[in-house]
Amino acid sequence: YLSIANGKLDTAVDTPVSLKPGESKEVPFTWEAGTDKDKNILIVAEINPEKLGTSRLPERTYENNKKSVVVNMQQEKIDLSIKLVQGYEALFIDETDTYGARVYNTSDKAILTDIVWKLAGKQIRKANITVPAKGSTDDKATIKMPNTAGNVMLEVEVNPSRNKPSNEVTYDNNRIRQTIENLGPDEEDQTGESDPYLVK
Repeated sequence: YLSIANGKLDTAVDTPVSLKPGESKEVPFTWEAGTDKDKNILIVAEINPEKLGTSRLPERTYENNKKSVVVNMQQEKIDLSIKLVQGYEALFIDETDTYGARVYNTSDKAILTDIVWKLAGKQIRKANITVPAKGSTDDKATIKMPNTAGNVMLEVEVNPSRNKPSNEVTYDNNRIRQTIENLGPDEEDQTGESDPYLVK
């Protein structure tokens, strides 16, 4: 008697077997995997099964009549990646600009995950995003150049906790960094004057 969980038997569930004393036989069967990739497949084979009730052949023990095997489902390869698609590479102090990041998903299922933006090491935005199956989605943040000396580093990371999902193929492409050049104070903005020019 055969049974299967998360799968389908292509052969008969019950197969009569005739055995002579000391004889053994192999009983072939075929099956198909189920559609739930998150669950493994359980196959159980039992001879002289308990379900026969009073028709069950008497044996010294029934403990070795049942065998089971677990077939691991091959896990889907999931990979999230990110790249910057919008934003200036240089800003004046106190100047703002909108930056955009695009997140890609290789999975056959939509993925709900987190995205974190950091500027000069400080978190400026955290959001939940849904990346469609085998697609991409964009997220944006408004960046203001701080009043500091030197350039600043913009860092954007998807799935920073490594648990949404926890089975990515690699996390090496989950984060992107870009240096934003600090142009210093905007002299024109401070004086209200434009650059001088000649008039004929």
